[in-house]
Amino acid sequence: KMGNAESNAYQSHLSRFLPEEQSDIDAVFDALSGSSGSAGAKNAKATKKTTLVILHLSKVYKMFLSLQAHTREPLPEQMAVRLYNGMKSIELPGKSAGPSEQIAKEQFVVFMSNLLKGNADEKITIIMRMISKTEGPVKGKQIQEFTEDLITSVVHVLSYRKELKGWNLENTRDSASGVKALASQLLSELKLADGTKPVGAQLLETSFAPSVVEDWVYRVPQISVFLSVVIRQGLHVLHSLPDQTSDIVNLLPRCKGIKGRGVVSLFDIPSVMYINSHLPAEMQHKWQLLFSSRLHGESFSQLCGHIVNKGPCIVILKDLDGHLFGGFASHSWEVKPQFQG
Repeated sequence: KMGNAESNAYQSHLSRFLPEEQSDIDAVFDALSGSSGSAGAKNAKATKKTTLVILHLSKVYKMFLSLQAHTREPLPEQMAVRLYNGMKSIELPGKSAGPSEQIAKEQFVVFMSNLLKGNADEKITIIMRMISKTEGPVKGKQIQEFTEDLITSVVHVLSYRKELKGWNLENTRDSASGVKALASQLLSELKLADGTKPVGAQLLETSFAPSVVEDWVYRVPQISVFLSVVIRQGLHVLHSLPDQTSDIVNLLPRCKGIKGRGVVSLFDIPSVMYINSHLPAEMQHKWQLLFSSRLHGESFSQLCGHIVNKGPCIVILKDLDGHLFGGFASHSWEVKPQFQG
């Protein structure tokens, strides 16, 4: 009966995936475990692109991302280690914890099922292990480091996979500062059981129970979306199937009007992702540069000429002290008498 229960639980997770998704998962697992199952042979092309390998070091298997000894990797190493810790956190019913650090097929499938198809309750145990290898509450600083690693990995893997949609790391502001700013914004949603929100140094030293982190994951959708992108694009699994389109299609809008014009945007990639996630769905697909004082000069008439009657618009300004601020106009700009502002 116990064996049947184990099998039923595993099959339940497996059944969340379509047959073609199951084949894709099989191929990736075969590649990372070094086996050559039928699915792996059938999906040789996908297998070659898989970037997960398990290295045997001092009789302990560790999972790292590499790309045939190239220095650039699909994911930073620290995120590969976090993914490994997340997979290893999955307990297999009826199986004793042995000395092996190898990832079992069941763990891999449950990991995929919970993080890609599960709710916040199913994700939280894995996410807690990705934040910290030890059980129990985690410090705000550990959540900050995990969040910064996650955002950094999203930018890195989208750049690596050429999924930046016209944006690039050369024509945007430095992503490092954007990573910290976005992480800080997401962390500002962390609140304790009594509803208080620690800030600054207090947040970093505060201990957060799993239930608090689960509530945060539930209320901050970017965490689940970013994890999905990191897994699909980093492991190159389920990345081309219709199921994942909502994760990546609207993550970054297609950028028009910047390429080849020598303009460096005031935006960084993390900021674009965050702002885009708050726009109406129909406006998340494409952003077009209408006016830049660096291109068109510091002219109010030029500004009006380029932004009037062009639909909803994002305005971003940089003052002489280097501060950035802006806003969103949900309707077209119009020229009318009695202007105030």
